[in-house]
Amino acid sequence: MMCIYTLCMQYMLIYIKSSQALSTLRWKPTASMFRLETIAILVAGLIIGGIVGWLAVSTLAPPPAGTVRTFYVLTTEWTFAIFDSEFKRVDKIEVNKGDRVMLIFLPLTFMPHELYEELEHEFIEEAIKAGLLKNEEEFEKYEEEAEETLAKEAYGVEFIPHGLAIRGYEDKVNVISEGRPVTISFTADKVGEFDIYCSLFCGWGHAFMKLEKAFVVKG
Repeated sequence: MMCIYTLCMQYMLIYIKSSQALSTLRWKPTASMFRLETIAILVAGLIIGGIVGWLAVSTLAPPPAGTVRTFYVLTTEWTFAIFDSEFKRVDKIEVNKGDRVMLIFLPLTFMPHELYEELEHEFIEEAIKAGLLKNEEEFEKYEEEAEETLAKEAYGVEFIPHGLAIRGYEDKVNVISEGRPVTISFTADKVGEFDIYCSLFCGWGHAFMKLEKAFVVKG
């Protein structure tokens, strides 16, 4: 398409130069010659306009089905947070049917400490507002209990492990992170809105580790 555009521009430059040259000659081109040149310029303009319009539409259109979509799912005690491929926080994972989805499941040990504190503080505030916690001290008590009884004694790891699963996609997404990043790649082949949840018992806040309708596949 760029070749057509280049040819059209070259033709227009040649026409302009030719017109300037003809103006210095004694003989003048006929009316039929002017009509042919005018038609050629109009056709060139339509082609250029079509190319520009196509580029504008293709730029604004959503990614076509079948593309690779990457998202990060971060976990703390006891919450999930979703980030897109540019690491901007989003509420949902939205893809098209047929897309190849790559989820990078990051535990708290692989995220900046400031971000971990932000997510934890956000969860504590929401839990207090909902009446699930009295204060931050109560949260720390539950966290300590989970680290001692679950992480170290039951699971034999340093940090509280969490699972990541998508309801309706458990055959493709159902993994456990024991302090290490986990990458899951699968094809979104079912249309609908699906819950993201923790698939491993992780203590007091396990029941709250769910994002309702947070995985959206459009047909």
